[in-house]
Amino acid sequence: MSEPRTASCSCGALSAKVYGEPVTVAICSCEECQRRTGSAFGYSGYWDEAKVAVEGENVAWTRRSAVGRALEFHFCPTCGSTLWWRAEFLVGKIGLALGNFADGEMFVPTVAVWDKRRHPWLAHLEDLKVYPEGRF
Repeated sequence: MSEPRTASCSCGALSAKVYGEPVTVAICSCEECQRRTGSAFGYSGYWDEAKVAVEGENVAWTRRSAVGRALEFHFCPTCGSTLWWRAEFLVGKIGLALGNFADGEMFVPTVAVWDKRRHPWLAHLEDLKVYPEGRF
């Protein structure tokens, strides 16, 4: 196996090591992902369960997708960050919120799910005024 990469919650108490590359990298614009992330879309990677090792206490919450399939989300009880999940429709896979790796160059999305819910302004990101160090 390759060297593991580690994703962690905001406070660092919950983490997941992954080995190898994800099977799929997706952005999802469904309303549930928008609520879960507080953003315009979810940014997720999916690995075979055998290639993910989760460490730390977590709390689970299950919801149904827009088409009725179960998803079980696991988050940190201290900071509330969602780190990983299992989806009824992806047997044997674990999904991870890719922003928790804190490396934007690591994973490039290969699919867009629920694209009919994509916010129209996302097509105009190149028009934004840019502040490289986060100050405005």
